[in-house]
Amino acid sequence: MSGLTLTLAAVVTLPIALLAWVAMRFENDDGLRGRLRQMRDLVRLVVMSAHPTGPLYLLWSGHEFSSTTRFLNLGYWRGANDIDEAATNLAELLAQRARLSSADEVLDVGFGYADQDLYWARTHRPRRIVGINLAEHQVRVGRARVEAAGLSHQIDLREGSATRLPFGAHRFDVVLALECAFHFDTREAFFQEASRVLVPGGRIALADLVLTGCDRGLVGRTLDAARARFWQIPEANLVDAAAYRAGLEAAGFTGVSIEVVTGDVLPPLRAEVKRRMREPAVRRKLHPLHRNPLSDFLSRALLTHDWPFAPLDYVIVTARRAARAP
Repeated sequence: MSGLTLTLAAVVTLPIALLAWVAMRFENDDGLRGRLRQMRDLVRLVVMSAHPTGPLYLLWSGHEFSSTTRFLNLGYWRGANDIDEAATNLAELLAQRARLSSADEVLDVGFGYADQDLYWARTHRPRRIVGINLAEHQVRVGRARVEAAGLSHQIDLREGSATRLPFGAHRFDVVLALECAFHFDTREAFFQEASRVLVPGGRIALADLVLTGCDRGLVGRTLDAARARFWQIPEANLVDAAAYRAGLEAAGFTGVSIEVVTGDVLPPLRAEVKRRMREPAVRRKLHPLHRNPLSDFLSRALLTHDWPFAPLDYVIVTARRAARAP
C-alpha cells in the first residue's frame, strides 16, 4: 500500500472514527445496551475500513428509506415515486438489458438481501438463479427470504467471492452484477472470472459507476481517491468508460454497450434523501451513530450534495462473451 493511499485512508477513516465517538457522546436514547452497541460498532467501523465494503454498509443498511423491500441499490427513478419503486425499476432495467429469459441459467454476484433474485424469479422466470456474496449475514438473510417465498428450487444463494468464482467453465448463460462490481478487488479480475463461467455467446450486464473521463489534475485525483474510499472502491476500479470497455474486451467480451443513466439515478436520489432525512419514521431506522446533530449534518451533506458522486457516472453495461475467449 503506497504512502499516498495510507494518508488518504487516514484522512477519511479517522474523521469517521471521531464522528462515531462524538455520536456516542450525544446519543443516549438506548441506555447502557445502546452505548455498548455503539462502542462495538465504533471498533468495527475502524477495523472494517480495509474491508471491501468497509463502514459504508455498517452505518447504512440500505433500507432506511424503504418500506417494502431491502434493496441496496440507488434506484432508477424514471417513473418511480419512492425508493422501493426506484430500486425495483433498476432491477427490471438490468434484466431487460440482459434480455433475461426462462431459458437462462443466471449467476447473480453481490446479491445483497436477494431482492433482485426474488423479483427476477417471479417476473422473468429464469431456469435457475445462483447467487454469490461475500457477506455471510446477507447470505443468511437472503436464504431465509428465498425459503419463505417458496423459491428455494429456483434460487440458490452461496457465500463466495466474485473474483474467485467456485464454478467450472461454461456454466452460466447470464452473469448479472447489480451495483456491486465497483467494490470488487479488482473489477477486471471479476471480468475474467465472468468470462470463464459464461457459455460462449453468454451475456453479462452490470449497473456500475465509472469516472466521467475528464482530466482531474492532482487535486481532482486526490479528491477522487477520497471519494473512492467513501464508496469502498479499489483504486484500480477508478476508470472511465473507455478503460472499462477495454477491460471487458481484454476478458473476452464483445459488443460492449455502456449506457449512462446518471440523470435518472443520482439527482432524484439526492432529492428523495433530502426530503425524507428528517421524517420520524426514517430516523427510527437510522443507525444510532447517525441520530445526533453532528452526524446528522454530515450524513445529509454527503448524501444530498454532489461531493460523494462527482465525477462519477452511473452506467448500465452489457456485453457478450466471445465464442472463443482470449
